[in-house]
Amino acid sequence: NTGSLLSFAYTENKLLYSNTLNNAAWSNAFGRLTITTASAIAPDGTNTGTLLSGSYQASPNSLALAQVAIGSTSLRYTSVLYVSQSTSDYVYLRPGDNTACVYRFSTGVFTNVGPRVATLASESAANGWIKLTAITPANENYVIATKGKETKRIASDKWPIVGEKLVNEG
Repeated sequence: NTGSLLSFAYTENKLLYSNTLNNAAWSNAFGRLTITTASAIAPDGTNTGTLLSGSYQASPNSLALAQVAIGSTSLRYTSVLYVSQSTSDYVYLRPGDNTACVYRFSTGVFTNVGPRVATLASESAANGWIKLTAITPANENYVIATKGKETKRIASDKWPIVGEKLVNEG
């Protein structure tokens, strides 16, 4: 049950050392992963692919490399992960709070998709890698605005745009 991982990035990368997975910024949960740098040819043709390997008994979740991204839950995030298959048929992804999914190499299908993942995609990349993309929407927080008998539910990220106008209208 092993796999390879190249990078995890955002348009504005919220993760530290996203291409240096053996850095202390990453938490090797349960210490069960072996991290071997420069062990695979990356999609860009350089020898910068990192092999994550290990074995688990109870659950694939017990093999985890994690880092908490600093950001706002009111924003939409796009997570991009490059993977290539080693001996495991699965990659477990957790692109945001309270959401996760599993990508299966043999079928090219995402399974066990959590409720907060809006979009998932996979596409072939160079040198046998697969680009996985997960879009996690902003938390669905709302402002409830009431005027007389009319009630409007306004997404919290829209409130700064329409809130003052509604307040001025009473």
